[in-house]
Amino acid sequence: ASKLPVACVAVVGKKNNPLYVKCSPSQDEMECMYMVHSALDIVEEKVSSVTRSGQENKDIFLGLLQPAGESYIYGQVTTTGIKFFVIVTGQLPRDQEIRTVFQKLHVGYTSLVQNPFYDPNIKIKSKSFEAITDNMLKSNGTTASSKKI
Repeated sequence: ASKLPVACVAVVGKKNNPLYVKCSPSQDEMECMYMVHSALDIVEEKVSSVTRSGQENKDIFLGLLQPAGESYIYGQVTTTGIKFFVIVTGQLPRDQEIRTVFQKLHVGYTSLVQNPFYDPNIKIKSKSFEAITDNMLKSNGTTASSKKI
């Protein structure tokens, strides 16, 4: 498991509808939701500048979206417009560490959407996806509490 202090993981749909949010018990869920919500504008701006530059049909790792006190929010957008957010606390992580977290999230989400019964417009309720996020949040030294919205 990664030693990256992940405080929150969020998945947001194409229409900016929250599909999944999970925070470590030491994090205030409302504060995390506010950070994700405020980062959506930054995501839209970065995605439009990347697509204007000609890079299309690829998952876009957006990197650090904004620092907030001792937390840092990172983002990635899939080719289908699904947005992943990870909030990290403490020291600024290395780029490769955060990319690895997004890879794991993306693999988990991909296996989720391969299920023919999965509806991509509803909140994520998958035990396997939950296990992936639990593992990320456990690296924070605490057991994650499940607070899906």
